[in-house]
Amino acid sequence: AVAHDLGPAWRQLSQRGHGDTEIADSLAKLRDPQFRAAMIKAYDPVLFDQSNGALEKMTFVQAGKAESYAEYLGMTLSEIAQRRGENIVDVYANINLASEGEAVFKGTPISIDLEVMRRQLNHERIIMGGSDGGAHIKSIANGGWPTGLLIWLVREEKIISVERAHHLMSYLPCRAIGLRDRGAVLEGMAADLVIYDLNDLYFDLSRLYHSHDLPKGDWRKRVRAGGYHSVIVNGAVVYDRDQYTGKDVGQVLRPSSAMTTRSAAR
Repeated sequence: AVAHDLGPAWRQLSQRGHGDTEIADSLAKLRDPQFRAAMIKAYDPVLFDQSNGALEKMTFVQAGKAESYAEYLGMTLSEIAQRRGENIVDVYANINLASEGEAVFKGTPISIDLEVMRRQLNHERIIMGGSDGGAHIKSIANGGWPTGLLIWLVREEKIISVERAHHLMSYLPCRAIGLRDRGAVLEGMAADLVIYDLNDLYFDLSRLYHSHDLPKGDWRKRVRAGGYHSVIVNGAVVYDRDQYTGKDVGQVLRPSSAMTTRSAAR
């Protein structure tokens, strides 16, 4: 289920436990008629659109066990609600119940204005990024954004060069947080390298997957992105053709010294 922190009912829906317990708790709430009524009463598409996105704009992309809803895949919740003659919150809840919590809904991008993107990505004070530290790993999966942007903005739209993209995603962030020995292919720096052919990269936005690789077997959402020849950390190949080699050679990185915003921009 998509977690919204807008209103008591929706907030309770997102306040869950771990693993299978959290899914069971959420489904139990969705089955409760009084809780469902509170969700419907609190739902405000304008307010939601300013946060995680209005239900009307969400596309049903993965059915899971909800085979009875499979015919609606690729449709927005608004279209499904109109076709079934049901309240949109009921549609959202019923799909989640039928799928036993496995259904996936995809929201709309915040901005796809290419001219705005071009100006932003060529501004000296912009650092490319797409994460808030994994705060919503059960609702969204942002881990594939570097691959997605390389495909979209470099390969397809050609808004920025591959060199500029690398600078924004690697060198500049390292300078900004004080990591002086990483972020570029230079003598004396750590051998952290990503080797790829731009034409081989892929990024599948059509569905999300569950990985049970968190502590105590807890799960997170992930997307399929890859096409890389190899990923090298500290000189060791940790991913070969998108397959993990089992080598654990990474380490926690800490700033080497305080750096000012001005020096980071350089």
